[in-house]
Amino acid sequence: MASTSSFLTLALVMAAMLLGGGNTCHAARLLAELPVPEVPGVPGVPLPPLPEVPGVPLPEVPKVPLPPVPEVPGVPKVPEVPKVPQPPVPEVPGVPKMPLPPLPFVPSVNEPVPSFLAPPPSA
Repeated sequence: MASTSSFLTLALVMAAMLLGGGNTCHAARLLAELPVPEVPGVPGVPLPPLPEVPGVPLPEVPKVPLPPVPEVPGVPKVPEVPKVPQPPVPEVPGVPKMPLPPLPFVPSVNEPVPSFLAPPPSA
């Protein structure tokens, strides 16, 4: 099983490999934003400076006015839908009242749990 220091060393080496390449992927950019932990016995890995990305100029888009929507002749308006009467719902007979059986005792969570000691080993 790998120790913590070897795992962090592997993580630092992988981060350096991802950031050192010519093309950077999304994971490498996310790794670049994370702070590099200091590991005793492992020299710090210098990160290369990230180049500044220039902004892309966007052309101004003119606003075009929309013409009014003409009415179509000969199309009648949709009439309102009349309300449909709902049939009466029959009554459901209720459940008769019955006494509930007594509930068993449940100890509370705050009570101390008894400790059971193992029997002494036989000689």
